[in-house]
Amino acid sequence: MLTDPEYAPPAFPIDSMGWPKEDCQAVPFDERPVDAWHPPPDDPEKRQPKEYGVFKLSLTGAATITPGACAVEVSNVQYNAKTNTLTADLTLPKGKPDLMVLKFTQTRREPGGKNNTGFTDLVITYPGYQHDTTQLITTDAENALKPFNHMRFMGYLGTNYLPWEGKTVASSIIEWTDRPVPGMAMYGNRAVCRGCNGKPWEWIVDIANKLNKDIWINVPVSASGPYFRGPHTPKDASQTYIWQLAELFKNGNNYTGNKGLNSHLNIYIEHSNEVWNFGFGQYGYNKKAAEDQVQTNPNCPLNNTKVPGVKLNGQTWATRRHLQALYNITQVFHNVFGANSNRIRPIYAWWFAGFSLGVPAMNETLQWFEATYNKKAGDVFYGLSAAHYFGSECKTGGIQECLTDYRTASNANRKLTMQTAAVARQFGLKYTAYEAGPGWKVGDKTNMANHIQANRAPGMADLVKLDIQKNFWDIGGDVYNYFSLSSAYSHYGCWGLTDDLADLTTVKYKAVQEVIGGHTEL
Repeated sequence: MLTDPEYAPPAFPIDSMGWPKEDCQAVPFDERPVDAWHPPPDDPEKRQPKEYGVFKLSLTGAATITPGACAVEVSNVQYNAKTNTLTADLTLPKGKPDLMVLKFTQTRREPGGKNNTGFTDLVITYPGYQHDTTQLITTDAENALKPFNHMRFMGYLGTNYLPWEGKTVASSIIEWTDRPVPGMAMYGNRAVCRGCNGKPWEWIVDIANKLNKDIWINVPVSASGPYFRGPHTPKDASQTYIWQLAELFKNGNNYTGNKGLNSHLNIYIEHSNEVWNFGFGQYGYNKKAAEDQVQTNPNCPLNNTKVPGVKLNGQTWATRRHLQALYNITQVFHNVFGANSNRIRPIYAWWFAGFSLGVPAMNETLQWFEATYNKKAGDVFYGLSAAHYFGSECKTGGIQECLTDYRTASNANRKLTMQTAAVARQFGLKYTAYEAGPGWKVGDKTNMANHIQANRAPGMADLVKLDIQKNFWDIGGDVYNYFSLSSAYSHYGCWGLTDDLADLTTVKYKAVQEVIGGHTEL
């Protein structure tokens, strides 16, 4: 809530939990249409979520609260000297921009203490909720998630972080004690903790148990484990990041009331996200870790010649190390949950596009795994996975032309989908889509208005159903992860089934509802 841009330290000093130690400014939310701050906005309809009404605020300490550059009105400010607690009402009128900026001045942490010393425990609750609620996500979000059998937490966990905390792979490894925990002032900012890339793992346990959903998690690329150690990694393997993560899901901790994930819920596990993607920090980190492994021990598994015809180089080692890391994570989870637990569902996610990094690489790497570890891939891993987006170029056409482009793209994916599904079957794996749905080149503003309107047009419903049913499930696909549940529509993508969790009447959301029916693979 009090965060500055990711990876940058806040513009004010903070304590170990991220709470300010002097006067500061906070931006609790900014849900305006993309580029509203640099007009015109991308969305021709200028849609924004319905976030208005009276928000309740409390904090420990004292402060003068004034709105920043927003329409919020501050009222009913009260300070209780006995409890050192300040409360206030924050009103955002209907029809105003979805933006809350608050300035905290004359802050005082301790009763009778000095001014400009900050505060702690800031809580702001949405209109319609009790201020002492323990509910972690809104009722609108809970309702939107009801049709689905599992949730993927890649974005929530901040998986696509820059892993280079130190100058080397080893010095950048993060420990369990480095992770974000409940009660911090901000998430997604490593000025608070080395592993503060996303939100707490504990909340995943609570949310999944309440909603009765399986979970799909992305283990940080730089997380320590019994087979991946840094200078500060505990000698006891059970104290490493990955082992403690498995323990949390099995047994819980103090925050979860020592209750783990409900015993009937499954855990899909990825090693990071899109480790093949040159644009993400995890690609370079994994590649350097692989090169270090080979340099340290030329006879290591990554460098063997058990698959004929494969050229050994940095890319080959990196591709193999990604699967090796997933195998090591899987071993840890089975140590905690039991060797025969079918709740653990490791997912080997890779890229099906392109010949050098695509289907042949999947095939070769799975062959390498079986030859190296003398195990059948299907006995260790649950699924093979790739992205399954269908994009539209539509540089000049109208809404109908854009929809035609989307249809063409979905149909064009069939060949690679069938090839990848065949590889999965060959190794006894299910074929899954770790991300899927309509999309196009992020950052491209060409013909933006028509792209956005195409994603809201009735014709998009048929395309979503086409892609899931005929161009995935019917030709060998299994789990289809639609990306994403909700998002603004802009040049960063029109990913969401809806652009407002309070609106479940959108064509894409209703199409997915219709497709799901008796299916459980979405």
